[in-house]
Amino acid sequence: MKNYLLMVCGLALTIGVCVAVIHYEADQTRDAMRDMAHDELTKGVRDGIERTVDKATGGMSDLGKVIGKVESTLESAAGTPAGSLPKSLPEAADSAGEVA
Repeated sequence: MKNYLLMVCGLALTIGVCVAVIHYEADQTRDAMRDMAHDELTKGVRDGIERTVDKATGGMSDLGKVIGKVESTLESAAGTPAGSLPKSLPEAADSAGEVA
């Protein structure tokens, strides 16, 4: 009888250890998959933003080129060189108030 009790206790201990190991490994796998999904989501959002910006700027990825294109458009629309345009928002608001 004592031998059967020891075998049952050993079996229960073995099953308990197996369940604990499986639970631990499942947690590790879940955390790793969550991290991979977060990284992929972040990368996908970043790539999507870059594609959208490239499409919106006509493929110009350099901000200086975009600013140059905007300045040339403003020059042609206003008929004045870009150097004479207001340098700050308060100056732009003042000049807009004068025009109005």
